[in-house]
Amino acid sequence: MRYTNRNKYPFYVEEWLKRDDYDYEPNVLSATRLLAPVRQTILLERFGEYLETDVADAIAKRYGTAIHDSFERMRYEESHENIVQEKRKYANVSDQMISGKFDMIVRKDDTTWKIVDIKSTSVWTHIYESRLEDYRLQLSILAYLLAENEYAVSPFGEIVYVFTDWKASDARKSANYPSERILVEEVELLSPEATHDWLVKRIGLIQHYRTVETDKLLDCPEDELWRDKTKWAVRKEGVERAVRVFETEAEAEELLKTKDKRHYVEKRTGYVRRCKYCDASNVCTQYKRMRDRGEVE
Repeated sequence: MRYTNRNKYPFYVEEWLKRDDYDYEPNVLSATRLLAPVRQTILLERFGEYLETDVADAIAKRYGTAIHDSFERMRYEESHENIVQEKRKYANVSDQMISGKFDMIVRKDDTTWKIVDIKSTSVWTHIYESRLEDYRLQLSILAYLLAENEYAVSPFGEIVYVFTDWKASDARKSANYPSERILVEEVELLSPEATHDWLVKRIGLIQHYRTVETDKLLDCPEDELWRDKTKWAVRKEGVERAVRVFETEAEAEELLKTKDKRHYVEKRTGYVRRCKYCDASNVCTQYKRMRDRGEVE
């Protein structure tokens, strides 16, 4: 990976943003990589040394790492025998070694452990539950790995949300807005059988597309693009602001029936968010197509 520094940050900021402490292992698929789109995984494997990104794009990642590091430095294990932190576990699925590192597991009774995951994220990610299924699957994979290593795991995991953009003023205005900057939420995990089935399918796709030419790779599916919801706006010619914005086209068309001929419905396709976090976007033809269609900011 090559880094640019378009903002000309001083060297100490640049080096901080470039730092990567992730424990990469050859020939092992981590839970993080398994959860990524198959297309992204293959492009990173093929073009990793040729990829380029700007250090500014790592700022959000540094926030998340800092919060995780502060939890890790607490060293709960030294004073709490019922807590284990930051351990990587392994298993073999479909002749592929996989791994995952949990943030924390907490003993709930004499035999059962509960997975705890720390997430630094936007308030709106939680409100719209746009990443909830990703989080559930991640915890389910970690639970599967623990079970393969002879741990009895609770069917429920725990997510500790640390909101990066929380505002007290917004919390006072809306009942749906988190009341505090930190929220702890229990999540039901997939069964071990369902998780195993997902892993077999995912690994099979990766193994297949490792043999496919780059221009024939599977596109990232819509449900993995983190796309904003598409909306429909009722507009009036010559007026900058929309009359009203709707979640469905039918609702917009109903309002349009009550307006004169100077009004019209404008479709606002939701922006794809995942690409700006993807290190392979500058070699990805799907990204270029979406960018040309105005679907990526």
